Amino acid sequence: MYKNIIEKAASFAADKHKSQTRKEGGLLYISHLVVVALILQKYNFEEKIIAAGLLHDTLEDTETTEQEILENFGHEVLDLILQVTNDNTLSWKGKKQKYVDTVRVASPGAQAIALADKIHNMKSLLINLEELGGIKVWSFFNATPADKLWFEEACLQMFEETFSGPKEMLNEYKEQIEQLKNNYF
Repeated sequence: MYKNIIEKAASFAADKHKSQTRKEGGLLYISHLVVVALILQKYNFEEKIIAAGLLHDTLEDTETTEQEILENFGHEVLDLILQVTNDNTLSWKGKKQKYVDTVRVASPGAQAIALADKIHNMKSLLINLEELGGIKVWSFFNATPADKLWFEEACLQMFEETFSGPKEMLNEYKEQIEQLKNNYF
């Protein structure tokens, strides 16, 4: 039925996130997952990593179970997703600190997914800050602008210390953080 694991993951993610939209801007949530996959493809990551990129929020943001992922995509994809899944039982800052700590020791593939996710989230934030203005955009987060900047800088530092993938990918994220700091702080 599917040509490859990426097509299967795209269909699965579209179904699981079908009623969801992005906090900011109201775009269908699947658009974020597709962009994450496109970033991973741009930097020539393998199909299982791209598929996991499409699925990276399914455990966190839908009723999808680990068993469903395992049965449909196997251990490797499930493991990649688990390494980048937030612990929503924690406070905002606790969740973000645990994310940084977890991704710091994650596999190179999981780190690539996390970085692609950060790149697209930052791009969306910058676009929305430009189009909607600061106060409205910051209201989408459960954190202050200073807390959000702390988290992005903590992620950047962690990636600079641990990421073994393409430096251009890391530089893309770094440039976005600089743009955020220069224009909005």
